[in-house]
Amino acid sequence: MNFISCFQIKQKAKIQMIGKSVNLLTMTVAICRFVAEKISEERGMNLNESIELVVECIKEGHSTLK
Repeated sequence: MNFISCFQIKQKAKIQMIGKSVNLLTMTVAICRFVAEKISEERGMNLNESIELVVECIKEGHSTLK
């Protein structure tokens, strides 16, 4: 069993994970795909563009969330 929990308060996020890292990575990819699909629908972008947007946001924003 794997578990990911994320809480965001203002600009900070707290994450709790239980499970093996490969399985957690699979869950994370599924979450990112879901977010990309939502962005695609909301902004009228094609799915590949929205996936690229999500990846770029992860690359740019990973250091700001502590």
